[in-house]
Amino acid sequence: MRRTSTMVRGLVTFGVVAALVGGTPAVASPPRSGVVASAPAAMSGTLYGISAVSKKDVWAVGSSQGQALIGHFDGTAWTRVASPAITGGLRAVSAVSGSDVWAVGGSVVEHWDGTSWTIVATPSLADRPDGLVAVSAVSANDVWAVGSSSVWHWDGKRWTRVPTPGIGHYPEFNGISAVSATNAWLVGYYEEAVGGDECERNLVEHWDGTEWTVVPTAKMGCNWDQFRAVDALSPTQAYAVGYYEYDYYKRTLFGSCDQTACTVAGGSHPVEYTEFHGISASYAFGTWIVGAANDAPFIAYPGGYLILDGGDGVLYGVSAISTSDVWAVGVESATILIEHWNGKAWTQKTMTE
Repeated sequence: MRRTSTMVRGLVTFGVVAALVGGTPAVASPPRSGVVASAPAAMSGTLYGISAVSKKDVWAVGSSQGQALIGHFDGTAWTRVASPAITGGLRAVSAVSGSDVWAVGGSVVEHWDGTSWTIVATPSLADRPDGLVAVSAVSANDVWAVGSSSVWHWDGKRWTRVPTPGIGHYPEFNGISAVSATNAWLVGYYEEAVGGDECERNLVEHWDGTEWTVVPTAKMGCNWDQFRAVDALSPTQAYAVGYYEYDYYKRTLFGSCDQTACTVAGGSHPVEYTEFHGISASYAFGTWIVGAANDAPFIAYPGGYLILDGGDGVLYGVSAISTSDVWAVGVESATILIEHWNGKAWTQKTMTE
């Protein structure tokens, strides 16, 4: 199979993001373009999360054939790593160091100690069928895990459920990013009755070391108005991404938040049906966003964006180590998708068993 990669150049090509983010550093262009052969022997499955300790220590998690999938990059190649057999797979990973990595999915929490992956004893975390969906680790005794309607904290000894503000109906949490013991961000959505209808409303919350509070945001219509991921740049700023529905199409959703409010913008960028699923942001490396555009894997980066036209798919996670070392993961045509930016081009990578 051959596939076409479409690229658009320009620092402010992605207008809605550039306007809110401001001066993100430009990187070299272009990525691969034209008709490009797909990588051989792709592994079936989906990668949902990625987290990097260094350029020679990167972790990705997901599912393959209904079981957990954990992959590791050692600076040379991606290899599948043995882990406890769990049904349904893993949804997120967060690395503190080479010997302290956390992964979650379903009702399971797994930990890497530098030698092996083991399941960490937990209370009943799977309060909903889809269970745990996100994790963010600050240190060995400060880890947050998010269930679809609950938030949990690890203090080095045990997991404890932490209450969140009651807002609307059926709040659903999708992402979390912690900076320190007194600073973390939580995103998702909730339902609200409007004129006899139940509308989805995007949701952002902030942790100050004592409690979670709702951060005011602008609402973007009635359907699919939700943030999917968040990344904290500092104790006073975080970026959130997601999507909303307008005129029967999914549109991009971007929020720039401080602890008092979020500035929210949306639009049909770069095409009419585009959704954001993951973000990696820093003042040093710029803002990198992944998702899908017209049901094809999509990457927005400082310098332009890339749409992979080879088959249905989506990129769910992204991790920037530097402006010349960025990883993005997801799925394309029912096989895992791993993309890497080396400062000059995007290339597709494979994982071996």
